[in-house]
Amino acid sequence: MNYNKIYQQIIERAKARQIDGYNEKHHILPRCLGGDDSRDNLVSLTAREHFIAHLLLVKIYNGNLKLVKAVAMMCIGRTERKLTNRLYGKYRTLLSQAQSECQSGTGNSQFGTRWIHHPLTKEDKKIKGEIPEGWLQGRNKKPKIEIFRTKRKEHTEKQKQKFTEYYRIYKEVGFEKFVQLTDYDKSQANLVQQFARLVDDFVPQNGKKRGFIPE
Repeated sequence: MNYNKIYQQIIERAKARQIDGYNEKHHILPRCLGGDDSRDNLVSLTAREHFIAHLLLVKIYNGNLKLVKAVAMMCIGRTERKLTNRLYGKYRTLLSQAQSECQSGTGNSQFGTRWIHHPLTKEDKKIKGEIPEGWLQGRNKKPKIEIFRTKRKEHTEKQKQKFTEYYRIYKEVGFEKFVQLTDYDKSQANLVQQFARLVDDFVPQNGKKRGFIPE
């Protein structure tokens, strides 16, 4: 079967007509093969024609991964195309096989790369070739608990800054005005608890910090 001839017939027919109603733009020469978005490289196709055109392109260009992927994506959630389970399964399987081949051996975009890290800056990155001076092979193995503690500390510092500013406003205008200015949506008791927990110079009404134990 002459797939290229059938494809050209679909394109020429599309150029000579206008579609009333739903249609889809199609790149005559796919972008993955060097096509652009110029008017000369675009035609309007029905949903069915668009899908058939992409099936033909897969045949013409012998299983190009990007073209196969386009067909597989067109299979998902498009009832206009009325795909059979067999056709859907065929191209999803073909996509899986093509991706597997692409990501194995020298065809893998990551082939020949390796992780390195800088012991001082703690930076990680992937490279090909020789390791730069000052860098070491492998990723920076920072313990997860340390990462968690760092994030928690950063969060606490932000909260302290926020409620320190809240406390300044609260002292100046009182709770009711404070709510109007800040849109604070919790109770006054809750706000005071946050002050006691996060504000270094907080002084409660009884003059005793939370947790204060008299001598």
